[in-house]
Amino acid sequence: MKKVFVIISVALLTMSYTAQSQMDLGGMIGANFASVDLESSENIQSENRSAIAIGLFTNFQANDFLSLQITPMYIQKGGHGDNLKFSDFTADYFEIPVLARGNFDLGLLNPYVLLGPSIGFQLNSTVTSDGVEISDKLSSMDFSLQFGAGLELELEGLSIFGQFTYAYGMTDLNGDGNIEFIDQLYTRGIALFAGVSVPLGKD
Repeated sequence: MKKVFVIISVALLTMSYTAQSQMDLGGMIGANFASVDLESSENIQSENRSAIAIGLFTNFQANDFLSLQITPMYIQKGGHGDNLKFSDFTADYFEIPVLARGNFDLGLLNPYVLLGPSIGFQLNSTVTSDGVEISDKLSSMDFSLQFGAGLELELEGLSIFGQFTYAYGMTDLNGDGNIEFIDQLYTRGIALFAGVSVPLGKD
């Protein structure tokens, strides 16, 4: 699975090198409504965790329709459990989504759709079990598939945008079995962003 992500990422990055000279650069901030998909012998039901995300925004235009959006960011993930054995899971990541973007030019307001892989590098993680915090026992990397959509408002010299993405984690964070009562643990998340960007190198 990791090889597939590498191939897709390389293909998308190659597209950015063949893109036109136009590039948009900016920043964005938002909320990540994070959750986990877990299997456990303890019959644990997970609940969402409201978290934050903040990052840079780059968009490389290949043509009028297709572009490549790369948004390195700090993002919080995790979830809550309804069982003392797993009452809380929090994790911080440096994440790099590399997303193909389809743009629809409608004039002032321009919708777009997003699809592509993302790789997250774990900064720290904590699982709370029976009131005891178990730190940094999970996989240090998290591969995910993301899709979403957004709406961009073009103004003179800058753009304001809002977007949402859904992240489907494909890495079993407990693949090494370091936490005995969890069989499998995958991240999920719906992120809502607002941001601003300016065009660079535009003819």
